Amino acid sequence: MGRVIALVALALVVIACLPSARSSATPSATPTPVASPAGSTLTLAEAASAYSAVADPYNATLARAQEQYGTRTSLEDHQRYWALLAKADKAFIAGLKKIAFPPEVAADAAVLIKADEAFQQRAALVSRSRNLAEVISLSAVANAAAAIAAEKSAILRAGLGLEPLA
Repeated sequence: MGRVIALVALALVVIACLPSARSSATPSATPTPVASPAGSTLTLAEAASAYSAVADPYNATLARAQEQYGTRTSLEDHQRYWALLAKADKAFIAGLKKIAFPPEVAADAAVLIKADEAFQQRAALVSRSRNLAEVISLSAVANAAAAIAAEKSAILRAGLGLEPLA
């Protein structure tokens, strides 16, 4: 049951962060989001593009992690999987922080960043679990944080005018 909940929560995070039905297969490097001159913000269209530039590699990494570690049986597999998620989320957060979101969505972006920081911290904790019982316990908390981040991402995506995800 816990494994099913974990997979559902991870799927929600992946889906919520997807910029559209398409996603990049194997990004080689995280693109730098569009920056704006000091003191100014991007338009909604520019912010949506910048968000997509950050979300695409993040989502591709999450999909690869699920593909590679979908069936985790050993402690080491769980540790590697959650470490990969934590690292990808850290890069996603850093990318979001570089985007000068317009006032219409700035608060939603700030809430998403906070929610993702909470998930990232919990994923990092799971990656340092000392046994499978700890993995089960801590991953439940991390998956709950992932679900919240997915909800916040959906709100920001809507504000940016990005397609809703199915």
